[in-house]
Amino acid sequence: MKNYFVILFFVFSWLSFSQNSSEMDSMKTVIKTSKNDSVIMLTYDRLRRITYYSDPKVSQQYTLKFLEFAKKRKDSFEIALGNFYLGNSYVVEHNYEYALKQYLKSAKYFETVKDSARLSSILNGIGAAYQNYGNDSLSLKYYKQSQQISKSRGDLRRSAFALNNIGNIYKNRGALDVAKTYMEEAVNHIETTNQLQYIIPISINLANVYTDLKDFNKSTKIYNELLPKIDTLKEVFSHGAIMRGLGNSNLVRGNNKKALHNLKRAYNIYSNSGFFDDRYDMMPDLIKAYEVNKQFASGLKLFNEYNTIKDSIFNTEKDKNLTEAIQKYETQKKDKEIIQQQLLLKKKQVQYSYMTGIAIFLLVTSILTWFILQQRQKRKNQEIIALKREHQIKTLESLIEGEEKERLRIAKELHDGVNGDLSAIKYKLTSMQEMSNKIIDEAVEMIDKSCKQVRAISHNLIPPSLESFNLVEASEEYCQNMDVTHSQQINFQYIGDDFSIPKNAEINIFRIIQELVTNSIKHAMATEINVQMSCRKNTIQLTIEDNGKGFDKSEVVTDGIGLKNVQSRIDYLQGTIDLISNKQGTSYAIEIETETLNDN
Repeated sequence: MKNYFVILFFVFSWLSFSQNSSEMDSMKTVIKTSKNDSVIMLTYDRLRRITYYSDPKVSQQYTLKFLEFAKKRKDSFEIALGNFYLGNSYVVEHNYEYALKQYLKSAKYFETVKDSARLSSILNGIGAAYQNYGNDSLSLKYYKQSQQISKSRGDLRRSAFALNNIGNIYKNRGALDVAKTYMEEAVNHIETTNQLQYIIPISINLANVYTDLKDFNKSTKIYNELLPKIDTLKEVFSHGAIMRGLGNSNLVRGNNKKALHNLKRAYNIYSNSGFFDDRYDMMPDLIKAYEVNKQFASGLKLFNEYNTIKDSIFNTEKDKNLTEAIQKYETQKKDKEIIQQQLLLKKKQVQYSYMTGIAIFLLVTSILTWFILQQRQKRKNQEIIALKREHQIKTLESLIEGEEKERLRIAKELHDGVNGDLSAIKYKLTSMQEMSNKIIDEAVEMIDKSCKQVRAISHNLIPPSLESFNLVEASEEYCQNMDVTHSQQINFQYIGDDFSIPKNAEINIFRIIQELVTNSIKHAMATEINVQMSCRKNTIQLTIEDNGKGFDKSEVVTDGIGLKNVQSRIDYLQGTIDLISNKQGTSYAIEIETETLNDN
């Protein structure tokens, strides 16, 4: 019977982590935005760990990036750790030659700095690589070195891993008594840790040795004691291993019905959980259980499936024990009932193959027809969307252009008409000031204020700075003017790369800033308003924040004309906006691609 968890090395050297997609997204953001090599390196290490079991290939790529930054920082400790992690990933790929190279590099460093804990784990990994490479002698050497180091340090967990691996080598060699001694010591060591995820696999290996020694009372006792622990841990693979162990024990003892029940449960667990190698490995056990329970049809069906897999995939020495079970079964196929069942099955298989062929042909034809229709419909939908988008952009462009022309007209009328009239009235009143009339003085003062307000309105409608300067300079001047003329503190900051965009895009972005700052001044009851603009990798990022009272976003969606204008301009610029508003204030985060603006 195949050992459960034949090799325990790096799997338990460090704790595993469950994958969290939102956590991974935030870590990828850190990598993109951080300029600190140490932070980036540690983030790659975290990503390596949480993808180790779910996607080993991706985990290996994160390991290589971790190692790259460790070398960049010339950190010998992190480089040695990176080599160890890389060795682990090569073992998972069955690339033992490369794994050994990485392990030996790492071991040399930790041996030099006398870090015995990590050295013990690495030696265990080297032993595992040599064992898979087919060199048991060297494997034993490194397992024993790992065990001696761990034992001298009082690290019973790592000591148990090494003892388990040593016991498995002796078990594979047929030295079952020696294997039992090592396995029992491994169980004694690991039980002191109270770490159930380690106790279960090592205990299962010991039970398997007892089964091979035909000490079924002890093996059955261990399996039964582990079952409630498996339920607590909810560890599917271990559950399958225990069911298989119980099934084989019952099979040898003649408890045929129990054996079949146990083995079928193990087989279903392996099948449903994707452990196909282990399912294949236990097929002969289940075939034998079907045989002794006289369920020949089920046995023959499983035998044919097993034989097909064996012929197409496996042809190595490790299959000898399994083929013996199959050969024994083949000698019993001469039984009359089995022959009849076989002929019946073959007839059904021919019929099934014929019907399956027709069904597959019809299915493929249907899929191809559906696919062609879907592609046509997809192209039509894309054309419709493109036309709608083009129409929408032209409509927004016309509206915005019309709005700007109307702003210009009103600004000129205010500046040339109303402001001129106010100035004339002021002149006439000033000429009457010799009369020292207090009312006339107050009227002159009111006209001065009105002139300033008219000039400010005119400048806001058509800011002169935007005609003479670029968007950044115009926005900065606007915020400075607003800071002088209002009680709120209004700050502007720009960081990032220089950029060049069409003038109509500059006007729209300026209007967005103008609208959002004006909203904060009028409604937010804020004391400070911050406007920040940046450009990185052809993306303009705009943030307007205040420390005001906030507002209900649902009410704004229905009643807020200003924000609707802002949204229209963002749609025209093909940008995105993210709004957060609460009692601590309001924040608008806007992103616009410069390439999109230059294409328009």
